Amino acid sequence: AEHSVLVREAVARDFDSLELEFSALMHDAVECVLIDMPHPLKPLFPAFAAMEEEVENEIMAHFGAKWDAGTKTIIKLYDRASCLAEAAELMPSGGAGYDVASDKQSVRIAEGISVACLQPRAAEELFLTHYDEVRKQL
Repeated sequence: AEHSVLVREAVARDFDSLELEFSALMHDAVECVLIDMPHPLKPLFPAFAAMEEEVENEIMAHFGAKWDAGTKTIIKLYDRASCLAEAAELMPSGGAGYDVASDKQSVRIAEGISVACLQPRAAEELFLTHYDEVRKQL
């Protein structure tokens, strides 16, 4: 939940679009239904990747989140940046060698992301606060 908020906040810094912020907040909603398969493993399981995309599209449509190709491209960039910031904060290596560290856009975005390492309940409450805030404005 904290990760989704970090992505939303990073998007909000660079874009003036509540639709895009909401999509950023909801970008990992599919993980509530399916497992969070690590990115390097997905190519080994094409049937899972196809199912994940189908379920993801259904979830985003259900919640009214914009989820076209352009939106996905932007969200993927900010998702990678958040993962990079999280790796730098949480991994013993400080994120050294993390697979997106060479992506200059992600590195630039990650520099503005601060990870709080919230406990699950606090992260859930933060997510729900952000959800309510954006939904009321849409």
